[in-house]
Amino acid sequence: MSQDDLERNAAESSTEIDIKQKIEELKNSKVIGAEYSINYNIYPPSESSWQKAVESATNSKASQAEEIKPSDEAMLALLHWNLLPHPQIIDTWPRNGSLNVARKLKTFSIIFSKQIKNSWSLSSDAFLLGNAEIIHEEGSPIFIFKRENWKDLLPPRTRITLVINPKDHDLNFMDLERRPASNNQYISFTTD
Repeated sequence: MSQDDLERNAAESSTEIDIKQKIEELKNSKVIGAEYSINYNIYPPSESSWQKAVESATNSKASQAEEIKPSDEAMLALLHWNLLPHPQIIDTWPRNGSLNVARKLKTFSIIFSKQIKNSWSLSSDAFLLGNAEIIHEEGSPIFIFKRENWKDLLPPRTRITLVINPKDHDLNFMDLERRPASNNQYISFTTD
């Protein structure tokens, strides 16, 4: 092997180790709030939007929030979030494909890979969730749909499918540079 090949292999190994180490650091960092919160050191949302998200999810004051870990997929996406040209969905709550979701679900949330504008577009299945208060501050990557009628149980053993930016609607989920998230992104969960 030539000296150039050895140096290239060493650089690639070093980069791979750096990426793995960064992912481990991110996975071990504290995430404050509910399942859809993100590491506030990577993207610091304003105090008010962070507090609203935590209080909405936990029904408690933000200072009493539980510390949790985000999914590996969310951490990897956050590591590369500035490299993606359009906003990508990196996590949802309930998670895509979840089974036995509580019928009195209070909130549904989406975490995007980038900061997004304060506009949204969902399919009609979203209305099975009932009227919702939208908790989002422009520039935050987190959208929270808080069900106003959460005491009304969702239908039993029902698969609820939401379509983000459905093809028959405007592409309203978009980043601050007005680049839309892909259309027809499906997210589903099944109630208990």
